[in-house]
Amino acid sequence: MITTYLKREFHNSKNLFSIKEKLETWNLEPVEGKSVVESNSEHYAHIEIKIYKNQDDLNFIDWKITNDQIPHEIGYKEIIEKVLKFFIEYFAAIRGEYHGLTFEINNGSFKKNFDTQGVDFNRATFLAIINCFDKTNEDFSKEIFPKISGNKYTKEFLSKSFKEKIEQSLIDENVIAEIQKILIEIQKTSIIHLLNIESRDQLAEIITSKLNRPEIYNLFEKGILTKYGDLTLVGFSHILNYYNEFDFKKVMS
Repeated sequence: MITTYLKREFHNSKNLFSIKEKLETWNLEPVEGKSVVESNSEHYAHIEIKIYKNQDDLNFIDWKITNDQIPHEIGYKEIIEKVLKFFIEYFAAIRGEYHGLTFEINNGSFKKNFDTQGVDFNRATFLAIINCFDKTNEDFSKEIFPKISGNKYTKEFLSKSFKEKIEQSLIDENVIAEIQKILIEIQKTSIIHLLNIESRDQLAEIITSKLNRPEIYNLFEKGILTKYGDLTLVGFSHILNYYNEFDFKKVMS
């Protein structure tokens, strides 16, 4: 006989019990909540969300934030996503049926140099959900830190292998063809001034505005976009290369 230890993944899930009755009677109209997690050891995470029923009966996360606010490279978005998936199942268990929910992430921030950890966003997301239905649980009086440069933070965590990944992608004919197909439809004058790492979010908006969901997913599969619609460093490198502006210093600056 084999015994397997089941590690608890959501240490704050029990706190949802405090809003159980409100979830039972929620009319599915939009609700908004926010949370800032801080501790004496300088841990910090901040998130603001809006939840409402959509018409598709599917579940979506609408990331209305930039990569500077919550960077995708470090894994915080995946943690937020896991908590929201847990809430979807918890809500379905309470109501006895599934409802298609949209979660808008409308604001957020973090602190660099390990002051923000995964558990901080885990707790902050649970508290923000609770705050949607119970404003007494979180007074939100804690300090909200200004946005921190995502590219500066990311640079500290990039591995040496990332350079190899970019080099390999830049000679991939399939990826090159996809990039050319998109950029040929965009006037150079509208994009040339954005060819710097600080403008990566604006570049992503221009590109995704020309695409439908299957096309965005295709670029995610090729490593050009993240599943959140952000432009990866590989994707940024391809755009620079298309305009003959590629230089590793521009990507890693």
